[in-house]
Amino acid sequence: MRGWSWLCRKISNSTPSFVDNIFIYSENERIFFLNPNSPDWISIKLYYKPIFDLINNENSEKDIFDFISYNYVDEKDLLISQLKNLFLTSSVFKNNFKVKSSNNKQKYLPNNIYLSLTDNCNLHCVYCYATERKKNEDTTIEKWKDYVSSLIKFIGKPNFIFTGGEPLTLPYLFELASFIKEKGCELVLLTNGTLILTDEIASKISNLFSLVKISLDTLDEKTSKEIRGVGVIEKVNNAFFLLKNKGCNVQILSTVTTKTCNSINSFTEHFENQVNFQPFYLMGRGKKQKELSITGEQYYKFLTETDKFRYLHDYRNRINTFRNNPCKRCAMATNEISIDQNGNVYPCHLLHYDEYICGNLNEQNIKDIYYNSEIMKKIRSINVDNLPQCKICPIRNICGGACRARIDVINNGLFGHDDFCIFEKKQIFDALLFSSG
Repeated sequence: MRGWSWLCRKISNSTPSFVDNIFIYSENERIFFLNPNSPDWISIKLYYKPIFDLINNENSEKDIFDFISYNYVDEKDLLISQLKNLFLTSSVFKNNFKVKSSNNKQKYLPNNIYLSLTDNCNLHCVYCYATERKKNEDTTIEKWKDYVSSLIKFIGKPNFIFTGGEPLTLPYLFELASFIKEKGCELVLLTNGTLILTDEIASKISNLFSLVKISLDTLDEKTSKEIRGVGVIEKVNNAFFLLKNKGCNVQILSTVTTKTCNSINSFTEHFENQVNFQPFYLMGRGKKQKELSITGEQYYKFLTETDKFRYLHDYRNRINTFRNNPCKRCAMATNEISIDQNGNVYPCHLLHYDEYICGNLNEQNIKDIYYNSEIMKKIRSINVDNLPQCKICPIRNICGGACRARIDVINNGLFGHDDFCIFEKKQIFDALLFSSG
């Protein structure tokens, strides 16, 4: 009882205040108070802002509660209860800082393994990012089975993502997929969809892959012909609905450009809302297609014209996973690695360049490569606390520094930044504004 009495006196006599580096942002009748370091935040309607204006290390909690009782009569009990809890638990207030400590000796394990199965492709898309990297000859299925077996022995049951080139040009693709599936691993297929021509092929894919992502950008034949080639729309449309009819989890992966940005809604509706968007980047062949380029601000505008969260639901759906749990970096070299046909190991599927080869599975075991490669260790050392642009940004511990590989490939370097920081910031601000608590 003495402990409870002491706590009650402490609550009633304390003068709460925000942390010194509190970041405050308001828009559209909403406001949030963010501690960038934790990160932790409180998001409210502007109607309640006068309450939080009193949190200045001068007014006691009793003063604040009296203000609520007088000005928010109908809600006073609920508001006071909620605020008492926040004063005790939220890291936006001083003395409540609860950021998770990082362990420098943490042993990562990659959960997503990209297998770059082939450099062959039946299309010639104008912004293919893979065109800048060195082409490799296809290897044997026995080699791939050896690579996969060593990865499974080290990791357990990671997810394997089949990519290329076009994976479906590989004659033994289904045999390799069956081998991996029998080991209890999940499989994802990244494809242009144009070789999924029959019910039989769709059945095999549906039985083996938990997710299929098909690239397509528009339903306008003239534009599609310019970007991906003749007849692609019809083939992808056929592939999508063949797979859907088999119960397959299939999504369209669409690149937004100046030529496709105004048809986002109709495109999404045609494919039954199973569409994920990505912006056009000046990578690979795309460096010669600057007229297709859009800015981060334009991309945000295109995706939010109809509904703020129709296409930008990712951060809103998982924003609370970042509370007091900072994201310091992207997944490359930690949760994600990539393997090519020669057994070379890379920190990311976008970084298949000689300077990023971390080791070779024909010469070293994957555990040694993953933990001891100087390239892997260097990339893991990059985080939002030492990236010049990121370390001063209020949402750094939610964004995690965006895609370092993308920024590097478009010639800004691993420590650089690009115009799409604007997009990242806007979508995270939206998620914070409309999050609960």
